[in-house]
Amino acid sequence: MWWISMTLASEVDFSAVEYLERYSGEPSIAEVQQWASEAALADPDRLERLLAQSRWFAALPAVKVEGRLASGWQRDWEYLAKDGDLNSPDDDTFDALTDVGADADRGLSLGLSWDLDRLVLSSERIRVLDQVYDAIRLRDQVVTRATKAYFERRRLQAEIDLGGPWTPELALEHQLQLEQWTAEIDQLTGGKFSGSW
Repeated sequence: MWWISMTLASEVDFSAVEYLERYSGEPSIAEVQQWASEAALADPDRLERLLAQSRWFAALPAVKVEGRLASGWQRDWEYLAKDGDLNSPDDDTFDALTDVGADADRGLSLGLSWDLDRLVLSSERIRVLDQVYDAIRLRDQVVTRATKAYFERRRLQAEIDLGGPWTPELALEHQLQLEQWTAEIDQLTGGKFSGSW
């Protein structure tokens, strides 16, 4: 059956590949898939960077900085007799400041600590891995939807271009479906599809 259809196609001198060349001004499926992946914030380069960063997160030490500032005063007093000679407790005396001192204690300490078991597999890395796998699943869903919409749109374009005599209602329905597929691709690519041609 396939051989017969090929023979018929060659008899009418129709090449599907050549026919589809007429749409070469539009973005390719590879571009649409890349844009959809980027719009979902799940393009492979971004996810790889996120994984690489999470590998080294636990290698960073916990930093503790401590400062200390203390000051003190020292005063010594001496009791002297007013007449210059202190002989008895009943002598008339006065206080004299004999020594004054000030001291200051300043310090800064820096502490670094590593939790080495987190280098193997930390809870943060597990959380990042879960997020990356969720992003990959989302990306696959978005790219699958974009791929389907792209080829449904292309099929409808060819049907419109090759179609026979249609009623105005059917022509309008086909045009609206074409715009619907275009809008879906735009939504999945963040508007880059229509904005590229």
